[in-house]
Amino acid sequence: MDKTAVIYWSATGNTEAMANAIAEGIRAEGAQADLFSVAEFGSRSTADYAKLALGCPSMGAEVLEECEFEPFLCSIEPELAGKKVALFGSFGWGDGEWMRNWEARMKGDNCALFEQGLIINLTPDDEGKKQCEEFGKRFAKFYSQTCRLRPPRSRAARRKLKTPPIEFNSTPHTSRPAAFLPRAGSFARVTSAGGSSSPTRTSRRVSVSAIFRARSGCIRPSAESADILCG
Repeated sequence: MDKTAVIYWSATGNTEAMANAIAEGIRAEGAQADLFSVAEFGSRSTADYAKLALGCPSMGAEVLEECEFEPFLCSIEPELAGKKVALFGSFGWGDGEWMRNWEARMKGDNCALFEQGLIINLTPDDEGKKQCEEFGKRFAKFYSQTCRLRPPRSRAARRKLKTPPIEFNSTPHTSRPAAFLPRAGSFARVTSAGGSSSPTRTSRRVSVSAIFRARSGCIRPSAESADILCG
């Protein structure tokens, strides 16, 4: 599994207790979790870790701690694009606005944000520590979804695509319904002026050039070749 750094700032020990429990949850899933305070992380590089769990309590008017954690976060933000990041922290008042603002900031940095930030009021009790451990376990198994572009089909594969039946009429091409045109060499059913119809492969073929010209509106199907159906 991916290597994870759990980095936190804590003044009273509440967020530190959360960080310890989250790291234990990550390790319980068999993944490596290195635990650091902001001061301990020092000059280490976030490039050494595929995942980061960042913890900071709510301070003042529901903001991140401004003397140590905020400068630290600013220093690593250019490295967060594409990084898997989880957020957590304790609070004593308010409704979690600092965490919502923090989440929006991380999304703006184009990181792969894990769930919603985990917040616990004051000191985490046994139930709170269990929540933190479960949070760490889920984060250990978190893999961001990447967008994979499907390679274009080859020319041979495109020829194998089946074309749905359509009808031609003598109205201008601008009023005809948008639909696929028959492929060259396909079976065709030709309805003559007398009303009889029969499938044929040799008496009526649709050439590639005719398909392109009809698609672009350069020609119109004649009355004699009306009601051509692809096989």
